[in-house]
Amino acid sequence: MNKVIRRLILIPVALTFDAVTLYAQTSTTPSTLNAYSTVRSIGIEWAIVGDSNHNASVAVAYRVQGAATWSDALPLVRVDNANANMLAGSILFLAPGTTYDVRLSLTDPDGGAATQTLSIATRPQPVLPTTGRTLHAVPGAGGGDGSAENPFQGIAAAQAAASPGDIVLLHRGSSAD
Repeated sequence: MNKVIRRLILIPVALTFDAVTLYAQTSTTPSTLNAYSTVRSIGIEWAIVGDSNHNASVAVAYRVQGAATWSDALPLVRVDNANANMLAGSILFLAPGTTYDVRLSLTDPDGGAATQTLSIATRPQPVLPTTGRTLHAVPGAGGGDGSAENPFQGIAAAQAAASPGDIVLLHRGSSAD
């Protein structure tokens, strides 16, 4: 074969090898980090690029903001599907309305490491409103003024009259009412 033909054959092979190498990247590069909370938990989703062999891991530690001692949580779990390439997990059984520091340590034996620390607060425990009216409702199809003596007839009537902060007490009834 002459040199020109050999070069023309090698160029597509080299380009194909580079595309496969990019697709099958075993090292990990961290990407977007998302965290969210509920009353007693914190959820974490850390998107990554690469890690085609799924051996990256993320250790999780947390503490009440300002405390000296860190506690370990379960490591993040690998999520890899058509919509996501990430590590995700939750920290459970936390105190409501408390700000936590969360430390995430990503490692991959094939290359790639990162540590991120974030602060996130759990939501406060919901409380009943104290400034609204107390309205009464019984089964029915409309009418009543919401008082205990003359309750609204049906939830729709109570809802139409209720304002933010009001408490609607639903009284017993039956499907025959």
